[in-house]
Amino acid sequence: MIDAYLTGSLPTLDAIELDKSPTFLEQVGAHFGVKQKAPAVSYGRNPELVDTLWGQYFAAGQYRPIWRIITLLPWSKDRDSGERLTVGSAAKYTLANNAARYPDLLALIKDKSAYQEADVRPILKEVIHAAETSETAAIRKEQLALVEKLKSKGSGYQRDLKTWGYVSQGAIGITCVVLATMSVGAAGLPCVIGGAASSAALNYWAAQ
Repeated sequence: MIDAYLTGSLPTLDAIELDKSPTFLEQVGAHFGVKQKAPAVSYGRNPELVDTLWGQYFAAGQYRPIWRIITLLPWSKDRDSGERLTVGSAAKYTLANNAARYPDLLALIKDKSAYQEADVRPILKEVIHAAETSETAAIRKEQLALVEKLKSKGSGYQRDLKTWGYVSQGAIGITCVVLATMSVGAAGLPCVIGGAASSAALNYWAAQ
């Protein structure tokens, strides 16, 4: 491990960047076997790094590991990746739980809350409230429910695709009814093909 750190083949904790969320096209491509290049070590694929950050904080009392844990908070609402949702949930719960136990940590995150990104501030506010009221169990229950929902119903973008597929079917159906009342027979074949294509797409995504 020491040799890997010295040669640069294994990144140090400070050098590990956050995983980038895949774009919509990358998500679709993944279902067709298109694999994206993934880093050797990442927070999304190595959840034990959250524990390492806490170890660094308690050993040195520095703000940097807490800052990194805070940047993971938006993952606690991730709708597409079980890995990121799990890591984000762990970051949110452990931050609230430790802040409830250690007043200096609570004071630290309260002091830094105003300087966070827009997607971080509301989640950090929930963490601070849970720590101040000792209601961290509610956070754990909420995050476990989100993880179970993702497991049972699939990723958010797949659910969105299904929703838009049903909208597409509805739009095609309404259009065909209107054309039928106008006796536009030439539109019959496109209506049949369009409806079949939309149904086939829905059946494909439902099978994933």
